[in-house]
Amino acid sequence: MLTFAGFTFEHDLDGNVTRKYGNGQDAHYYWSAEGRLDSVVAGTQRIAYSYDPHGQLIRKRINNVREAITYHPTLSAPTLDSSAQKRRDSA
Repeated sequence: MLTFAGFTFEHDLDGNVTRKYGNGQDAHYYWSAEGRLDSVVAGTQRIAYSYDPHGQLIRKRINNVREAITYHPTLSAPTLDSSAQKRRDSA
């Protein structure tokens, strides 16, 4: 366990943070067999992450509401809303 800035951190054998608590907050972190962050649960909120076959983050769901994330190694990606539509403020 490690304590920093009022929070205590617990880790698994691979060194991944599995829990962060303190200051009235408590979050649990879940990792895949590939070492990718699978989900975070804090109170009633759950954030789940999805990756493409190359390990790039492509999707984030907050309480089962999809937030698309577009990845391209050389291009600037548009910002998408939860229905995967391009936001008006995106270039």
